[in-house]
Amino acid sequence: EHHSVKELEVRASAGKTFCLRHRMLGFTQNLNYYMLYEVIEPRWHNMEEKLSRATSMDQVLENHKEFLTLVLKECLLTDQKLLKILNKVMKICMLFVEEMEKVFEDSRKFMTATVKMVKDVSRKGKFKIYSDSMNEKLGCRKYKVMIDKFQFQ
Repeated sequence: EHHSVKELEVRASAGKTFCLRHRMLGFTQNLNYYMLYEVIEPRWHNMEEKLSRATSMDQVLENHKEFLTLVLKECLLTDQKLLKILNKVMKICMLFVEEMEKVFEDSRKFMTATVKMVKDVSRKGKFKIYSDSMNEKLGCRKYKVMIDKFQFQ
């Protein structure tokens, strides 16, 4: 969507949306990086090393249990209060994505229907129709209230 938006004249209307999207994406990417590369990968290598020296199944099971315990703790998944907050943030991100998909899909449908009605529309004309539709959606009070809710949750 972002690449097609470059040709549209909706940057002013969609500024808060793109800023919020960027913040959410940054958060999820940083969390993902932290969990995978700062916690899981080094603990995995440590466990592999211990498993190579294990002489019994009990040692294998103990090493695996230790790995799981460390990963859960260091990924911040053992603190219930923190886990609830993290879960809420991720749900908000998912809800935001769903809402944005609806907005863009509705606008695509509107543009497609309009272009079918007006067959001799240039590419620039098509984007003008789409831009007007998007600006109308992004400028409405209901949409602005929704974006503000996401920003301050």
